[in-house]
Amino acid sequence: GLALMVTTYIIAVKRGYPKGEKIAKADIPKIVREGFLGLLTAVIIIGGIVSGIFTATESAAIGAAYAFFITFFVYREIPLSHFKVILRNTFKTLSIVLFLISASSAFGWLLAMLQVPAIVTNALTSLSNNEIVILLIINFVLLVLGLIMEMAPLILISTPILLPIVTELGMDL
Repeated sequence: GLALMVTTYIIAVKRGYPKGEKIAKADIPKIVREGFLGLLTAVIIIGGIVSGIFTATESAAIGAAYAFFITFFVYREIPLSHFKVILRNTFKTLSIVLFLISASSAFGWLLAMLQVPAIVTNALTSLSNNEIVILLIINFVLLVLGLIMEMAPLILISTPILLPIVTELGMDL
């Protein structure tokens, strides 16, 4: 987070982005009051999971329903007539993600059929017998792949390849 803030500051100064207006101290309670209900979404999601009231999936659904209610009926910043457009854009994005997941799942199955996990396991274990070195190599590979791939497809593709490696090292799944 700190690195992101520093990078953002440097880019903003280099490009000459304008500074926002200073907020008067008298306006702070009003701003906090107005934003409190929106910020409560994160509290509901994280608090519900940590307290054990509901699972992560249930928490996401409850958080989305709460955010919908607050956005459309309390703040009224978005008219209800825009809901159809929002749903269309959501389904468009979701279909792209689901296509990526299905394609990567098929690709992972193909890799397993071609014995790629065994080849990668032999290659990595031939580099070193030290578990820490192999884990560092796996972390580096995942870091590089994470720069160019979405998380869900990356997990679906890399798990069938890397799972035999870590089980051979004797790791608890």
